Amino acid sequence: MGTYTTNLALYKPAVGETGWGTLVNTNWDLLDAASLTTLLRGTLSGCQLSNNGGAPNTKIDISAGVAQDSANAGTMTVSAIIKDISAVWAVGTNGGGRGTSVSLTANTWYHVFVIKRTDTGVVDAYFDTSASAANIPSPYTWFRRVGSAKTDGSSNLIAFTQDGDDFMWQTPVVDLSAGGSATAVSLTVTTPLGVRTKGLFQLTCSGGGVFAYVSDLTNVDLVPSATIAPLTNLNNATTTGVSGTMAVHTNTSSQIRYRNSSASGTFYLATYGWVDTRGRFV
Repeated sequence: MGTYTTNLALYKPAVGETGWGTLVNTNWDLLDAASLTTLLRGTLSGCQLSNNGGAPNTKIDISAGVAQDSANAGTMTVSAIIKDISAVWAVGTNGGGRGTSVSLTANTWYHVFVIKRTDTGVVDAYFDTSASAANIPSPYTWFRRVGSAKTDGSSNLIAFTQDGDDFMWQTPVVDLSAGGSATAVSLTVTTPLGVRTKGLFQLTCSGGGVFAYVSDLTNVDLVPSATIAPLTNLNNATTTGVSGTMAVHTNTSSQIRYRNSSASGTFYLATYGWVDTRGRFV
């Protein structure tokens, strides 16, 4: 084999050279590595969540799909699998789903991860209260969060549907009832805890001449107005009330900000879902 030069981290022969078998294989290895770390970065396809038809209170179905590890270490091919939040983790479909030291408690958010052990290549899934997979079962090391679910006051999984990045409660949750404040208030809403999502809300404002404004806590707090920025989400000219829908990003504490133009008004907010990209754009 003769001389060579590098091109975009790959090797190419000089004019007239032959015998490039070894370095051709090296090139493919480099291309494979590049596809994992660059071309496939953030990949998530399939892996849709749903309450299990036979045991919706305790089991989550995860559809087949492909998920890039959260640290971009490689790609996991996921077969359709069912995991049970009522039992500690065990390998395989219909096995227990709770990770190491994770308990089943009421009114708690659980993140759903697909996971892989690199020594055997086995891919599975589990539930964790940590959004960073702090309780991943050993010896699994690769992980990707594919969604989140919440328990109710009886520790049963609350019914939801998923369509791509959109998650919808079967029954919207009223997170603010008859609230009203002329100053900013941080409101905890029913969206996944520990991650930033786009909350989907239904709003009602009552009280003549009262304006309502809902905003992202990472943005500057502004006073609602009928004529200048930021304007309003709802502008109520009567006492009977007005309603509307909107989307606002939450912080990792599942909070948004709300305020009225006057403390005399009342404000209602129900969370009907959220948008969760699950790491595809980081």
